[in-house]
Amino acid sequence: MSDKIRTENAASDHSASDHSASDHSASGQALSPGQGASPGTASANGEYAEIATLLTRLAEAWNAGDATAYAALFTEDADYITFDGRLTQGRDAIESSHRWLFDGPLKGSTMAAPADTRFKRLADGAVLVISTGGTTLNGQLRTSTVSFTAVRTPQGWRFASFQNTRVSH
Repeated sequence: MSDKIRTENAASDHSASDHSASDHSASGQALSPGQGASPGTASANGEYAEIATLLTRLAEAWNAGDATAYAALFTEDADYITFDGRLTQGRDAIESSHRWLFDGPLKGSTMAAPADTRFKRLADGAVLVISTGGTTLNGQLRTSTVSFTAVRTPQGWRFASFQNTRVSH
């Protein structure tokens, strides 16, 4: 059985508390009605907080224009699908493509920390993450809905897949 937890901001601090895990999201905020959690959620909340931190690190690497740090958050064999449907495979290719982007067409762009993030445990060590976010380039916000598959690795949580879908206005 999977758990769904919704946060208002994936970058929120997560702290241990005396609150019941079934009543709170990964950020410690109260869950909306109908978002109760099943047994094992306390463990899941800890995982979700770790993954939320990974999302924050992703935005920080983007904002620093650091392709190496950005790609390091993905597995060696990750699949990365851009807003226009292009598939990039592997950490090295993700790094290379982002180095080109950060030095070229997306130089100076910024990424907001993902928000309204939903986590769904798929299996032990595998979590689906769906979030809203976007990048700003030359003062124009480009909003997206993004999905990731986060997996537990010996190095900690990493993203095994990424899909970016641009939101049309």
